[in-house]
Amino acid sequence: MPLTLPVSYTTVGLVLNTLPAIGSVSAITSAHIAHYMGEAQAHIDAKISRYYSLPLTVEVPMLQTIATNLTIYGLMVKRLLSAQEMNKSPWAEHYKEAQTLLDDIGAGKLPLVNASGAILAGRSDVAEVYSTTMNNVPTFYEGDWKDMVQDSDKIDDEDDRRSNF
Repeated sequence: MPLTLPVSYTTVGLVLNTLPAIGSVSAITSAHIAHYMGEAQAHIDAKISRYYSLPLTVEVPMLQTIATNLTIYGLMVKRLLSAQEMNKSPWAEHYKEAQTLLDDIGAGKLPLVNASGAILAGRSDVAEVYSTTMNNVPTFYEGDWKDMVQDSDKIDDEDDRRSNF
């Protein structure tokens, strides 16, 4: 059995309550479920670590739901269903929804709320860096020199910016 990663967002009981059929599969033990719970937590932490300081010390229902769904998805994909069966399963859609939520949480677009209803503060030790040319095509890159282009919008934007001084 592989090393089990630390888990705090969900529980074996919650996974079994969410999808009771997992408990009837004799080849799946609590240790297997805990392993996939650890994978789910590591995935979540990687997605939200840029915006939130980890480890979180409070219960966060949204992360509990996401971790439970990712755990079940991991079990389904890696242990229980064939690719063809997985395409017919609703868990692929749950996985996509979880990824969208995690992307929004990680970007600070969707705040995390703890079990008592308080919004968790984001990290204060990191800051976004912006450039006046960040939305333009780069002037230089690692490709062939013949493929380099001048972004006319960048030239116009720079002319406008400089004329404002």
